[in-house]
Amino acid sequence: MIQETVTLEQVVIIPAPRAKIYATLTNPKIHTQFTGAEATGEVKTGEVFITWDGYVTGVYRELVLNNKIVADWSTSE
Repeated sequence: MIQETVTLEQVVIIPAPRAKIYATLTNPKIHTQFTGAEATGEVKTGEVFITWDGYVTGVYRELVLNNKIVADWSTSE
């Protein structure tokens, strides 16, 4: 079975400080508190991250502190 690759670009406006959003999405401890599911990883370009108790696995492609997160990720499904 061949899986199709899909590229998704999404812009979301969240009424919160950029630093708080960035930390919630990248800091494993804060992400775990936010979602209630374990997250792991190091916040560095090229590093692997895992969220939702292993349901999501990804790699950071570009990180600009408090401004930009580019990542490739997929689910276990």
